[in-house]
Amino acid sequence: LRMEGGAFASGKEARTRWTQLLSENGPSASLLGVQTVRNSLMSSSFMASTSALLAVTFLGIALDGDRVSQAQSLARHDVLVTSGRGIPGQTKLAVCFVVAFAASLLFTQSIRALNHLSVWIRIAASPRAHGSAPDEKDVAVCTLLVTRSQHFFSVGHRLLYAIVPCSLWVLGPTAMVVGAIVVLVLQWQTDRVDVPS
Repeated sequence: LRMEGGAFASGKEARTRWTQLLSENGPSASLLGVQTVRNSLMSSSFMASTSALLAVTFLGIALDGDRVSQAQSLARHDVLVTSGRGIPGQTKLAVCFVVAFAASLLFTQSIRALNHLSVWIRIAASPRAHGSAPDEKDVAVCTLLVTRSQHFFSVGHRLLYAIVPCSLWVLGPTAMVVGAIVVLVLQWQTDRVDVPS
């Protein structure tokens, strides 16, 4: 059985079920939920820091004329460059900077949603401690926050993959095409979710 929609759809379904289980099993499950959120916060924080560091690195290289000219001299010998100077190295590095900075912003948005989620999990699970059913609105807010956080994280993660061909583009279009093919194959492998029947 191959789940339709790949990693996004299966991730959304899994997080929706996870939120339902937390709300149905009360405070003991909410403690486990908060620990899971803490782990997600740590990974999002690490990825946000890494993306920001990459963005600053690309900006620093773009402002260093000697390093840009060295990269451009390599790009001029590329077999796909037929005439002229092509796209300036600073422009290519600016694209790399924008992609890395956008990834950092997306990971930061994931952290923001997770911060709210840790509070809402406790709110959604608290009625079970008194023997009453959880409020459906609270469960819906938890589901929205956890799926939104994962969406931000997934898109940011894909932008990090896009940095590979973008940075290889500085060395020439051939390197960019090879990098893009490798990244697409890797993404295809990781985004398809096979569910055992």
